[in-house]
Amino acid sequence: MNLFRNIVFLICLISCSDKIKQSETININETLSDSFTKEYKSIDTVRVIDLEYLDWNSLKINNKLPLLTSKRELINLFGSIDSIVSPNYDEICVSYFDSGYKFLYLGLSVFEIKDTMSVISSIDFESGNIRIFSPKIIFEKSTTFEEIKKLFPNSAKEATQVVIENNRTVLSLKLATSKFESDNAWILLFEGEKLIKFEYWMPC
Repeated sequence: MNLFRNIVFLICLISCSDKIKQSETININETLSDSFTKEYKSIDTVRVIDLEYLDWNSLKINNKLPLLTSKRELINLFGSIDSIVSPNYDEICVSYFDSGYKFLYLGLSVFEIKDTMSVISSIDFESGNIRIFSPKIIFEKSTTFEEIKKLFPNSAKEATQVVIENNRTVLSLKLATSKFESDNAWILLFEGEKLIKFEYWMPC
């Protein structure tokens, strides 16, 4: 009789132990799942907040031409050019075209050209009538830093003062060219709150 009771007690003890372990496993899994979900949401939120970019493919020169276009179309758009210059390649650390390119000038605005193609390098808003159109804003000489700040607040916080040619101190703002990670960037220069230059920047 005592042996029977001991066997029954042992069976109950094992059964209860299994249930406790199962309950602990479920609780642990639920905790890990909740923790992962919260962490993922947190990371995703940070990425969304920090994601500020000006997509290359969304921009147009004077609302007519893409940034990479034919040399003929670029010249036809503006009617004439100021000069085409062969650079000292030893002084240039990076370019859009690997070799054999030249610089086409419209005022102080610069386009890199090779064979039949041209691509934006830098737009000087003080020396010509070139404007860069985007879906949200037109970049031109009347564009202000406050307007850009409203569209790209996080990038605006990182703007810094730099000294450019003729010992001019300007405010420099950097923007990504795509939502995908890249070292290339747009550099916007402001003087007296007004936009003076729009540059396509590539690291050496």
